[in-house]
Amino acid sequence: MNLKDANLYGANLNYANLKDANLKGANLVYANLRYAKLGGANLKDANLKGANLRGADLEDAKLGGAKLKDADLIRAYLHDAKLGGANLRGAKLSGANLQDANLKDANLQDANLVCVFSWSANLKGANLEGVELAGADLQDANLRGAKLGGANLKSADLRETDLEDADLKGAILTGVDLHGAKLRGANLEGVVLTGAELIYADLEGVNFRYADLEGATLYDSNLKSADLRDADLQDADLRDAKLGGANLTGANLTGADLEGANLKSVDLKGANLEGVDLKSADLKGANLKGAILRYADLEGANLKSADLRDAILRDAKLGSANLKGAILRYADSRDAKLGGANLEGVDFRGDLDDL
Repeated sequence: MNLKDANLYGANLNYANLKDANLKGANLVYANLRYAKLGGANLKDANLKGANLRGADLEDAKLGGAKLKDADLIRAYLHDAKLGGANLRGAKLSGANLQDANLKDANLQDANLVCVFSWSANLKGANLEGVELAGADLQDANLRGAKLGGANLKSADLRETDLEDADLKGAILTGVDLHGAKLRGANLEGVVLTGAELIYADLEGVNFRYADLEGATLYDSNLKSADLRDADLQDADLRDAKLGGANLTGANLTGADLEGANLKSVDLKGANLEGVDLKSADLKGANLKGAILRYADLEGANLKSADLRDAILRDAKLGSANLKGAILRYADSRDAKLGGANLEGVDFRGDLDDL
């Protein structure tokens, strides 16, 4: 069926069979296409502004450059649909199936994608600012370079998702599952990630400044060179995490578990590490100037050449720790447990001790 450039403004096409139809450039503004069969249809550059496509079958449909602003696509079937460069601003897509769909560079700003199913969808460079994605299934999706600032991704499934260089500043990621996700170079400044799962995630060079990661699971994650300044990591699980070269200045790590973590040359200046588990952690050359380490467990930790000037180490456990060449000038190590520690070449000048 050839309906190229046809004027179907406000047309009632409820349940219509338009499979493989040519609707390229057609005017379908405010058209009723509820449950219409549009599989394989050519809708390139079509104007579907405000159209009702609820429950429509758009499998493998060609919608590149289409105008779908404020369209109703609730529970629509868009498996393998081609939506590259489409305008979906303000569209309703809750419950829609976007598996394997191509949405590269599409504009989805202010759209509603609650509980959308988007396994392996291509959203590279897409604009998803302020979008509702709570509970969305975006497993293995390509969101590289996507704009997700202020988006609500609460409890979304982002396992193995590619978010490299994506902008998630101010996004809500509470309870999100980012197991094995790729986020290298992404911007997560000020994001809410409380209770999030980031096991084995690649977070190298990520901007986490001012982020809320309280209770997050970052076990064995790659946080090399990450910016975690002033981040809240209370009770976070950072066991075996790779934090080499990361900046944790002013971060709150109270109650966090950093057992076996790699913190070589990490900047922890002024960080709150009270009660933190740092057993066997590698803190060689770390900057812990002014850090709060009261009641911290540093047994067997490597603190060789670490800078602990003005640090508070009261009641800390440092048994068998390697402090060779460490600087503890003006540190408060009263009641610290140092049995079996290597103190060769330690600079204790001005240290407040009661050993």
